[in-house]
Amino acid sequence: MCSFLDDGRVLNTTLTSDKWTVFAPTDEAFENAFESIAGLTGDSILDIMKYHTVPGDELKKDDLICETNLIMGNDRASQTTCSTHSGFMYQRGPGNITPRTPRLIAPDNLACNGVVHIVSQILLPEEV
Repeated sequence: MCSFLDDGRVLNTTLTSDKWTVFAPTDEAFENAFESIAGLTGDSILDIMKYHTVPGDELKKDDLICETNLIMGNDRASQTTCSTHSGFMYQRGPGNITPRTPRLIAPDNLACNGVVHIVSQILLPEEV
């Protein structure tokens, strides 16, 4: 048994063979975004949560290609960007403006049905 994301609600506990890539924000990322997301509806928050997933694919850091888009779990695109100066890799949405660009700070955490990348900020599919 393992906990996994599914396309139903968000989290179930069962056995599955479906693969997922998850961009998981740190606790600090949620604290930084609290004021921005506090007034959102449950459906809007679920949309943002799904925006942190790539269903059906296990993408490790080396599989992420700089300056390309991924289709996320809410069917919207986010972009992988890379800094040639610092070597950092980011996964950003249209709502992520500098300095709140989600940086991969702990990539390639293997899970029972995919991979989890810890990111420094919440990915935002639109400005909130």
